[in-house]
Amino acid sequence: MTLPRRIDVDARAILARLDPRLADASLTEVGEGWDNIAYAVDGHLLLRVGKHTDVAERRRVTAKDVAVLAFAGRNSSLPTNKVLAADPDEGAILMTLVPGEPAEVRAPRDRAAFAATLATFLTRLHMVPVSELGEVVEPDRSQAEWLRETSEAWSAARHLFDPRDQRQIEDFLAQPVPDPPRRMVFCHNDLGEEHILLTNGGAAVSGVIDWSDAVLGDPARDLALLWLDFGVEVFEPVLAGYEGLHDDDLRGRTRWFAARAGVEGVTYRAVHARPSLGRTMTSLRAILLEQPS
Repeated sequence: MTLPRRIDVDARAILARLDPRLADASLTEVGEGWDNIAYAVDGHLLLRVGKHTDVAERRRVTAKDVAVLAFAGRNSSLPTNKVLAADPDEGAILMTLVPGEPAEVRAPRDRAAFAATLATFLTRLHMVPVSELGEVVEPDRSQAEWLRETSEAWSAARHLFDPRDQRQIEDFLAQPVPDPPRRMVFCHNDLGEEHILLTNGGAAVSGVIDWSDAVLGDPARDLALLWLDFGVEVFEPVLAGYEGLHDDDLRGRTRWFAARAGVEGVTYRAVHARPSLGRTMTSLRAILLEQPS
């Protein structure tokens, strides 16, 4: 589900105000998120325009996203979008375009090298002192809140699944939530295959995009989607190479977050008849068969 588009948006006029030199640039819509629309500008820049109708909310979201992108750019070992200009009233941000194709389109060619790159990326990101964060991001919701939201979505869609999957998912949802980590870290918080870009035919990771969901949270949050989207064959070497906060229950919490995200993913895909349902369901089944650690 996404917010409806604003009828008052003139992307070209917004672009011209942000940078008059780009008044005649080519402008192509390339994607739509829950609360924004993205446009490629001359093939090397990106214009993102918010869909919130409330101006105050557009200002708030724009200020937060500009701050998060600046912070991520200073602390990421991989390229991120760099903000060039912003119009808070329009909820618009002009930024550099990170080259490459999402890993959901172009699978990593060398999975070992891919895992090593992401282990380095997460180690550096999660080792940033929390004292440097200030008010850049907010604390993540609790595991209990995540479970409640996932359980509600599942209840409305369970009839779309066969009895065996129903049993497995409901057994997981009935399990106690894991204890919180000893320390919270700066998390991308949506490190799935659609936000990791690859170049050279999938040989190299060229960047990580879409930091809008970044939080102060459990490091397991960032490891979880790697497990769900790329499988245990990528997750295990990432975990082995990860040198961030590594307490005894990190793997167990990662499994819990991966399974929760998987339940949320299959529920959404089933309700909206998305073709990727089968692949996500296969990954979720494998995670649910893992014994909780």
